[in-house]
Amino acid sequence: MVSVANQEVEMDSNLLDIIDSSKENQKNLLYSCKESPFDAVEDLYNILATAIDKREPFSLVRLGDGEGRILGYPNIFEESVYINQVLTYQFGPGVIEMLRQLHGKDFVDQAMLDLKSLIMSSTNNADVIGIPSWLHFRQETNHDNIIPKAAQALCVNTVASIKTTEQDCFDHFIFKPFHSQGYFHKLLNRQNNIIIVSHTNINSQMESNFNVEGCEHIRIPGHQTFMKDKEFHYPVEFLTIANKIKERAERKIVLVAAGYLGKHYCNVAKEAGGIAIDIGSIFDGWCGVGRTDAVQNEEHRLSKI
Repeated sequence: MVSVANQEVEMDSNLLDIIDSSKENQKNLLYSCKESPFDAVEDLYNILATAIDKREPFSLVRLGDGEGRILGYPNIFEESVYINQVLTYQFGPGVIEMLRQLHGKDFVDQAMLDLKSLIMSSTNNADVIGIPSWLHFRQETNHDNIIPKAAQALCVNTVASIKTTEQDCFDHFIFKPFHSQGYFHKLLNRQNNIIIVSHTNINSQMESNFNVEGCEHIRIPGHQTFMKDKEFHYPVEFLTIANKIKERAERKIVLVAAGYLGKHYCNVAKEAGGIAIDIGSIFDGWCGVGRTDAVQNEEHRLSKI
């Protein structure tokens, strides 16, 4: 009989193998590596500016350790990881009872396979994919960080297995230097027909800070860990939100800050003829609400009118 301690060692060994197997892909997938993956900011700007000029369907999605946990279902992590670090973490503890009512005892399986399918479809259909580059693997692996590191490695390995020659990859945090170096202002300057899919309406700040001529906001429930929203983003509100995007996205720039489901929203927007960009937690930095690490960076804050 294998002891609990030995099971933990075996689990760690499996995760270490996943991290190790991603090392070559971490550099080979990137559009431009140069000295740092963040040196490719201008390259990304050119791709996005071209997509906006053409007004052709386009999608950029970003994958991080949250999506990596989902991609690891069902065999990589223990069930508690999927319940506590995926479902409850983003959608709140109340989602567990909601999912039980919908799916019975198989609620974890049903929810995780649903989310995984949405992420895989969105990634397959994306034109640009944000992935964890080698920068995010520099810290020595230990018991405290092995799960998030393995999850990030799963993102890298998954993209390596499905990426087409037409898809470009950048570091998934590239929108931080993109913002700091003024590329959002350059990209959005004097643009109209912009939709922002996010938890907070900052249309006025967008218009004044980026010289945007018109914004429309589609609200989502906030991240439950940081905002304690009472609505169920998943499995309830996301269906209505996706329909709103589908109805309105054609030929519009769609900026998405919506966690796991943001990938799906980008895919819906592209299929509806929009130019969708998963900007992620940089949005929280812009408005000062949401993820603690993003909100604390006041350099990203947009000035109020």
